[in-house]
Amino acid sequence: MLHSIVAMETIMRKVNKMKLIKILICVAVISFCALACIIYLKNYKEKRIVSEDSNTEQCHLNIYQIGKPKQRYNTIYYKLEIQKDENIVSEYMFPIESEKELTADNFNVMWCTQYVQVVISYGKNLEEKYSIDYEGNVKKEEADISMYSNIAMFSHFGVVGDSYASGELYYDDKYVDKYEISWGQILARKLGTICTNYSSGGLSTQTWLNAENGLSLLIKNPPEDIYYLVLGINDYWNLGEKYLGSINDIGNFKTKDDYQDSFYGNYGRIIEEIQEHAPNAKLVMFTCADTSELAEKFNKAIIEIANYYKIPYIVQSENTFFQSEIYQNMSGGHPTALAYSGMANAFEELLNACLIEHQDYFFDSYMYD
Repeated sequence: MLHSIVAMETIMRKVNKMKLIKILICVAVISFCALACIIYLKNYKEKRIVSEDSNTEQCHLNIYQIGKPKQRYNTIYYKLEIQKDENIVSEYMFPIESEKELTADNFNVMWCTQYVQVVISYGKNLEEKYSIDYEGNVKKEEADISMYSNIAMFSHFGVVGDSYASGELYYDDKYVDKYEISWGQILARKLGTICTNYSSGGLSTQTWLNAENGLSLLIKNPPEDIYYLVLGINDYWNLGEKYLGSINDIGNFKTKDDYQDSFYGNYGRIIEEIQEHAPNAKLVMFTCADTSELAEKFNKAIIEIANYYKIPYIVQSENTFFQSEIYQNMSGGHPTALAYSGMANAFEELLNACLIEHQDYFFDSYMYD
């Protein structure tokens, strides 16, 4: 009998020990789940969307941050879910290259019958738009920033350039400057502003300084509100890489005449001559549309010069018009009248975008007499 009682007590101790172990395991599991939920909720944002359309059901927009930003590219990945009732009806993962972390407040959502439009606002970009249907198909829409500002704010502008700035045409085995169909004049007629061409066929940064339609004409005229600098084609086409020089060819000279006779040196002098004549005017530099190996070396120099003088620059090739058949179907190496009209539209788009991208530079326009 005594042996039976001892055996029972041993069994009970083992049972209690097992229960204790199970309880401890349950506590550990619950604690782990609670910790996981806390971590999960830190990276989870929810925004309840209630449509004003009575025919559309109430939905959720769920936003998840996936991982941490990569140091090199500073990219954060987000997953966006559209949820109806308990079902995820659409999801999409996309990267955002921004120093600012997104939250639900960065997302503005508009519901339509067949899709939802998500507008994401962050960083320096005004917005990104995504249309997502209920089957998960995603379409990114480019924001139209032309509505925000327009270069028509400058009533007088000057174009410093070569034949491409002069509307030059090739016909009857000759080249003729047709200023009235130059992209600058077409743009001026479109905007109701006034354009002056400081350009002629064959000019480079070297010859512009002494050309009749170059520096001498610019100095004779009253200052413009803004100058567009579009030189470079004849520099790489006729003068070649040996003419390029370096950024050391500008700055820290006693007089402008001491600047080196190079692309860098002469373009630097052109900019300083304009700034001296029109100290309150704005300047914008353009790279060449050509993306050949040699042209790109001069394009890189243009960007470096613009950065040196802290003035905006525009990369022409970023506008798809310059890859179009209309532009590339040239006559005698020059655009046609039809192409010049297209160039006017392309330059307007590029310049309007430039105003938005460089708001600090243009902020004080017209604030000085």
